[in-house]
Amino acid sequence: MAPHVVVLDVTMPEHDGFAVAAVLRGLRSTAEAVIVATTGYDIDELKAKGPVENFDALFLKGEDGALLTTLIRAAIVQKGEAA
Repeated sequence: MAPHVVVLDVTMPEHDGFAVAAVLRGLRSTAEAVIVATTGYDIDELKAKGPVENFDALFLKGEDGALLTTLIRAAIVQKGEAA
């Protein structure tokens, strides 16, 4: 079963979150999944590091974990409305 939501750290040792998100978008089984980037970078720093268009939401490390749930729910609703 394919995931509906993927939470990715942007900074990973071998394949960063940008590369993983691009692969997931290219796979039929995960192309429509909600992808949330987790990072310590603010949005401007993140954009300077790589392409952000494959992410549906951004969660900044150190923020309240409840916000992650809120971001995921909002991204799911937004994707559902766009379909």
